[in-house]
Amino acid sequence: MPLEILVKERQRVYEVEAALSAMASVFGWSPGNVAYASTPVTSGRRMLDVFTRHKVRSADELTAIDKDAFHRDIFTPNLKEGEEFAHTLRASGAYVEVICPVTFYAKGWKQEHYILLWEQVIERFAGDIHFNSDWVYSNGCVEEFLTGAKLNKKLLEAGSPVDVRKVPERLRKAIEETAALGVDVSRLVAAYRSLELQLYKR
Repeated sequence: MPLEILVKERQRVYEVEAALSAMASVFGWSPGNVAYASTPVTSGRRMLDVFTRHKVRSADELTAIDKDAFHRDIFTPNLKEGEEFAHTLRASGAYVEVICPVTFYAKGWKQEHYILLWEQVIERFAGDIHFNSDWVYSNGCVEEFLTGAKLNKKLLEAGSPVDVRKVPERLRKAIEETAALGVDVSRLVAAYRSLELQLYKR
């Protein structure tokens, strides 16, 4: 790996550390009653619906026929829905605070940097993780589910505990449906594989 890439990645680590310390300045490092609102951002059910409507298989193909479509029809609506999801959790009064990942933006970050941050946030700050509707179609949500399951976090959907042993079957169906559209399923498959092995250990 070229030196300049290492320097840039080291800077990203510093930025993740800064974000974590900023959260700790609000919550403390052992915050207790804090929830995390896991919700689709760049993938998920809405993405599949848009891809189907435009007869495309990727964000690049979608952008090639309509440069604004991804942000207009997928990203922005997902952000709005994610913030509404977090607002509903806050309004319930069940938590001291609710972490809403869709609100956070860092210039120059790639998806892998956001994944790194939210894995750390879930580990250090979140007690409960709430999953928005159709989360099994979302790469990020499924990976956050896997992180939460490994850490024995309380995993909830529509206010009720998620039955972890039923998730692999739900994931298989989501993978089959996504793959049938010609859309990349590599991240969903990797998460599915890891979850199956994790359940095997239990």
